[in-house]
Amino acid sequence: MERTRTNSSISDKLNSVTTIQRDLLGAEVGHIVFNTDTNQEEVYNGTSWVSNESGTGWATYHDGLITTPTIVVGTSEVKLTIDGEGSASLATQLPSGSAELWDDEDFLIIPNNNFDMYILRLDLTVDSKTGSPTAITTTLDIGASEVTPLIPIVVRDITTTKTTPFNISISYPVYTGTTFNANGGRFFLKVDTGTVTIGARSITLAKIHSGR
Repeated sequence: MERTRTNSSISDKLNSVTTIQRDLLGAEVGHIVFNTDTNQEEVYNGTSWVSNESGTGWATYHDGLITTPTIVVGTSEVKLTIDGEGSASLATQLPSGSAELWDDEDFLIIPNNNFDMYILRLDLTVDSKTGSPTAITTTLDIGASEVTPLIPIVVRDITTTKTTPFNISISYPVYTGTTFNANGGRFFLKVDTGTVTIGARSITLAKIHSGR
């Protein structure tokens, strides 16, 4: 760290390094650098380099309803897709160091670090249903499968007995660990009987704490 004195005050300028240069440093606990590859401040905790920024922020992603205008949900798991092409999508308030919070091609949450904390909200519109389903099950899964939940961490059942069309809103906090950080988080949907057809859908993610 470079330290300069200006008008009797002291200001610090972090050493700017690439990830490769950082890993070659003989770092001690508390050593801080600015990583030009990740564009963020990082601190060495004695084992690894972790983000040293508060990193709070949020984004909302809405499906454009063009490529996949509806999702038919039956009694087998189906992955929730949200392409982020909807006009209400907004990603101008992202946390520092985050390119995005949602992958709109693989349709999964993109955490930054272990032990990040997020508040997430899913909004779904049920356009129609068949066979009198009574509940839709939403599963947040951190396994690597694209087709079925392998490591479910949050499961919510929401009633579907209302007259269509109607809206479903689900909100809860979630924190990330090593597996979540490696695989991201996917949502799967299913109903107890019959089918429901999902039209408009969106996810809003707010990062409220950055892991250390």
